[in-house]
Amino acid sequence: MIPLTPSSPPPSFREHAEEQEEEEYDESQHHLSGIKLYLIIIALCLSVILVALDNAILATAIPTITASFNSLKDVGWYGSSFLIAICALQPLTGKIYQQFPLKFSYLAFLFIFEMGSLVCAVSPSSLVLILGRTVAGIGASGLFSGALVIIAHSIPLRLRPIYTGIIASMFGVANILGPILGGVITQHLTWRWCFWINLPAGAVTAVLLFFLFASPPTQVHKLSFAGKLKALELPGFFMFIPTAVMFLLALQWGGTKYEWSSPTIIGLLVGSMIMLVMFGTWQWHEGDNASIPPRVIGQRTVACCAVLAFLAFGSLQLTTYYLPIWFQVIKNASPTRSGVLYLPTVAGDIVFSVLGGVFVTQVGYYNPVVMLGCVCIAIGGGLLTTIQPHFGSSLVGYQVLLGAGFGAVIPTPLIAVQAVLPLKQVPTATSTLMLMQFLGGSIFLSIAQNIFESKLTDRLTELFDHMTAEQILKAGAGAVRKVVPPEQLPSVLMSYNDGISMTFYIVAASGVIALIASLGMQWRSVKGMKLSMG
Repeated sequence: MIPLTPSSPPPSFREHAEEQEEEEYDESQHHLSGIKLYLIIIALCLSVILVALDNAILATAIPTITASFNSLKDVGWYGSSFLIAICALQPLTGKIYQQFPLKFSYLAFLFIFEMGSLVCAVSPSSLVLILGRTVAGIGASGLFSGALVIIAHSIPLRLRPIYTGIIASMFGVANILGPILGGVITQHLTWRWCFWINLPAGAVTAVLLFFLFASPPTQVHKLSFAGKLKALELPGFFMFIPTAVMFLLALQWGGTKYEWSSPTIIGLLVGSMIMLVMFGTWQWHEGDNASIPPRVIGQRTVACCAVLAFLAFGSLQLTTYYLPIWFQVIKNASPTRSGVLYLPTVAGDIVFSVLGGVFVTQVGYYNPVVMLGCVCIAIGGGLLTTIQPHFGSSLVGYQVLLGAGFGAVIPTPLIAVQAVLPLKQVPTATSTLMLMQFLGGSIFLSIAQNIFESKLTDRLTELFDHMTAEQILKAGAGAVRKVVPPEQLPSVLMSYNDGISMTFYIVAASGVIALIASLGMQWRSVKGMKLSMG
């Protein structure tokens, strides 16, 4: 029987901080400089931008993919399969980097990501594409966090914020280039090149890291292989995977493939709840050795930041997927143009991310930035629920407002957890926030897919007989104008408009809930603090 008490009683945060101050580990002999350092940073930037692009570039290609495979019903899985794989592996990746050689662990994750991209590029069906996305997500789970670990071992603490900022900025670059690049590739080549381009870039990264970076020696390398496996906390990992997968399957299938009251959906939901209780109990039992230590996630600000990360990133993923679909279907925009039309959202995101950082640096407090961002998400998401086919320039303002909310909220929790936790616990808290981000993206896409498909199906069955409605659905978003007669097209476009606009109610509600959660964050000034991501 599993005891219901932690394996070790938690000392106070102050005591833990004092213990940390006594621990010194000199890594200066492993620090790099000059051309060798710059090449490694380029390699890490390449790998991180591949992960970010792999998600962003697909947004404008999805309508074409659904037309190619007649797979409109699978659109949610193209994103959620990638994200659920990332979040499922996220607690494990940090422990892998602790227990095994850093360089070869990173290269192994890169190799898995490349293999997933290859499967996607040659996929003969929608199912194989989803499987390829899952494999790519498994590899991607260790690339961003691993890049931060490599930086921590290669660069002095005083310089880490600069290089960490460079690595993190790759997500912003991907958000700008992704929709446009995805549109250009889809329109002028084929959507498969969205995945082929990962292979040469990944090869460059692998060669640079293999020859230029050396894994630093650590004490854990002296453990036996069995000891290392035990330290990975695999029982918790194997409990978390079915918890997430069953829950996502219930969200994906409920109301579409199966009725919500069906034994299949009820069984999935009950099973996921049972596994969640088992996972939580095990984490409590493991204490500080857990994948998600209760002492860390139980800290007030960390818990609130986890909620913020879940809601904000989930809303961002939903917007990234469904707004380009609206541009292509409703406005008849090409994949390239839909990427350009999405740029106001990205612009608001990047500008307010920078302005928010400047505000926190000058004033010291992060709370006002988060609260303002939550308000922007709530209002921006609410405005997008009102979109109509005739909307034009007014949509730009809606996008900028929503993007501003994302830019203000998503980066700030990382600063907040560093302000309230001892330095030793910051990496665990950061990994937990990344887990919540990707989990939010997976769940939000599944929920949005269910709402979109249900609303669209209901509207089409009101307009056409069942067989005709099914033909329109199977045609996919990119080919709807080819299969619908001109005189019936306005009604069909309105059906798509209503289905897409309904998904933004999720974004609006998330902004409100996030605002409430932000009120629980402690007011701590970060002025004069030494913040570290590694």
